[in-house]
Amino acid sequence: MQTFLLTFIPLFVAIDVFGVLPTFSALTERLEERQRAQVALKSCFVSLIVGGLFVVFGNAVFIFLGITQFDFMVGGGILLFLISVSDILGANLEGRRVEGDELAIVPLAMPLILGPASITTLILISSQFSKCWALSSLVINIFLVYVAFLLSSRIQKFLGKGTNLAIGKIASLFLMAIAVMMVRKGIYGILGIVS
Repeated sequence: MQTFLLTFIPLFVAIDVFGVLPTFSALTERLEERQRAQVALKSCFVSLIVGGLFVVFGNAVFIFLGITQFDFMVGGGILLFLISVSDILGANLEGRRVEGDELAIVPLAMPLILGPASITTLILISSQFSKCWALSSLVINIFLVYVAFLLSSRIQKFLGKGTNLAIGKIASLFLMAIAVMMVRKGIYGILGIVS
């Protein structure tokens, strides 16, 4: 159970379904309910495939480039930190509107669902734990995103836009803390210090 939580929670925070939800609603507000469901399914499917590829081949890329797990933890942690700061300060893609089926791939699947933060987290999880745990966490998180997209109208009405934004900001604070932890563990690893 502890391993599941250690793999599920960082990815859940990195994907930030509550932060993505208002953007999904804004980008698909002109579509019919059936079209919105199709966009939700396609965006989640693409995210699952791309995320799976990063889990499977992430370590091979490390070896090819001569990067250690600890190097990536420091670099990835800094990247996650900057992303969380950007989100807290209000940078988002809500104003972008793309018509048609391409909306499901860009910007929904990438970079909203599977952006730098979630890709970095996936590779780190597969390095620290195992590919099996990383894939399991990815599948569950993408399924939660899919359900949230399908229920987006009801969730938005129930929580209200302000509450959704607040939850997204809180998630970004947790992501920032996780980023600092990654940098700390990476530096400890490089220096050979047992944390």
